[in-house]
Amino acid sequence: MSSLLSGWLIRLTGAALIASAAVTLAPDGPAKKALRLVCGVMMMIALMSGAADFDYSAYAARFSEYRQQAQTLIDGTENSGTQLVRSVIEAELESYILDKAEACGVSDAEVAVSARWSSDGYWYPDTVTIAGQFDEQTRREISRYITAELGVQEIDQRWECSADENE
Repeated sequence: MSSLLSGWLIRLTGAALIASAAVTLAPDGPAKKALRLVCGVMMMIALMSGAADFDYSAYAARFSEYRQQAQTLIDGTENSGTQLVRSVIEAELESYILDKAEACGVSDAEVAVSARWSSDGYWYPDTVTIAGQFDEQTRREISRYITAELGVQEIDQRWECSADENE
């Protein structure tokens, strides 16, 4: 494709040089006006010759290839961005639940939140796993909080707890 472009530029430059020299050397008068017209037509032919030699099917194939490469890059970037958003949401929700557990008097809890992509186009908390020492009342209080504030039903809450040693 670059050889076509360079050939076209050489033809165009050659035509421009010849036209310029011819118009400069021509005597003033009607002959010079006619020569300008002829040189203008010659320049137009040289300019349009690039379009006649152009391989449109190769250009379309190359353009399609570039478009597919660009789409692949965009998809990869979107996927990376989506996964990053998911990680941030999960970390924020884990921190949120840990704060509630600490407010209930549990300081050694470990929380893992798993988010799922909704059909409406956003991440939502799907399952919550909480490990630590909880008495039953504290576990129920935190569970109600997770259900009410985050929308994670009790069936999707996994509790890995041992009874509080003080009971």
